[in-house]
Amino acid sequence: MLSLKTKSECTRNILVCVNVLSQLDYLYLIFNENPDYKFYVFIQNGFCLQDFYNCRLAGLPNLIISSNPLELFCIIENIGMVLTAGCVVSRHCMKALQLLVTCSELNIPIVEVQHSLFQHGMHYFVENKSYAETKSYETINHNINIDHLTDDLLSFYPVTAEHRQGTVIGFPKYHLNDLLLSDYDAKYVLILTDINFDLFSPEEFDIFLGCLIKTAVTHPNIQFLLKPSENDADCFLNKTINLGSYENITFVQSDPVLSLISLDSLIKNSAKVVVSTASNVLLDCEAYRKDIAVFRSNSNALLLNEINSCCTFGTPDELTVFVESKEHSPIETGKLIEFDNLKFREFIERSFKISKQPKGKILKEIVRFSALFPQNIG
Repeated sequence: MLSLKTKSECTRNILVCVNVLSQLDYLYLIFNENPDYKFYVFIQNGFCLQDFYNCRLAGLPNLIISSNPLELFCIIENIGMVLTAGCVVSRHCMKALQLLVTCSELNIPIVEVQHSLFQHGMHYFVENKSYAETKSYETINHNINIDHLTDDLLSFYPVTAEHRQGTVIGFPKYHLNDLLLSDYDAKYVLILTDINFDLFSPEEFDIFLGCLIKTAVTHPNIQFLLKPSENDADCFLNKTINLGSYENITFVQSDPVLSLISLDSLIKNSAKVVVSTASNVLLDCEAYRKDIAVFRSNSNALLLNEINSCCTFGTPDELTVFVESKEHSPIETGKLIEFDNLKFREFIERSFKISKQPKGKILKEIVRFSALFPQNIG
């Protein structure tokens, strides 16, 4: 059973909803620099406890993780804010959506945290879509505009009025001035992917995969480490082409040692060469000053145009030139802003709001929420 500090013992009690553990790590400095706040976390996709214990989040005493939304909702009367990873939890998880809906009905502020480099401030689609269109998901035969559930946006970087204005707090994964760069060169080419199949076609995915395989085959003395995101790992494993048959390609998630190493460490200790799709890892690579080549296709051409400067590839030959080059290919996203905890705290102080609904109504909402998911009881 969760224990909840009272208002006198803890300044702020905040509920956090994310899809996966890696999204939680992006908020590390928020948790670490606010020890007087208590963060109750719901990870809707589930996660490996060993992965949690191996990451820096495990050492935070003010972070409480639960896989049971009902358990969290039972303490809702002392929660004054919900932080969500762009509300994407609702796309795949009805429990998370119902949790957000109920918190909204109780007038508890729901705040989107800008967790994706290409969600609000940059175009995610070749065809221009309004912000509302990109935030509307079909759930159980009903179109729900997720944006209606959110009150504010906490952004890693300035976003345009075309999408949505928000409070810019900077990138809460790093303090750039304190970031330790590694002098160690592990001599591997790191391949990082986050394939959005709303963006990429199956044919483009095959082109990307072909670029990787042909480059690896023609460079047998170079070790390639492939680390897909949690969202697209199965796409690589399910391909008829067996990546495991190439001795110099290692699938990170399948290796008993590499799978225990954090993404930060893999980037930090790699050779300067990183190959990637367009995703949040571009910020990590920029912070660690890595040379990086980003996959280019028809589907993400507009998106890549919004990056100040980066090397791109769309064919095996272009990727080969990048891997063999001795010239530096740094990336400049124009989006990497250092986290400012003062701005975060100021936002919380002006937005935090405990529900003023009568205790009887809150109790009724708890009972109603329990009835929706009876398997959670007990």
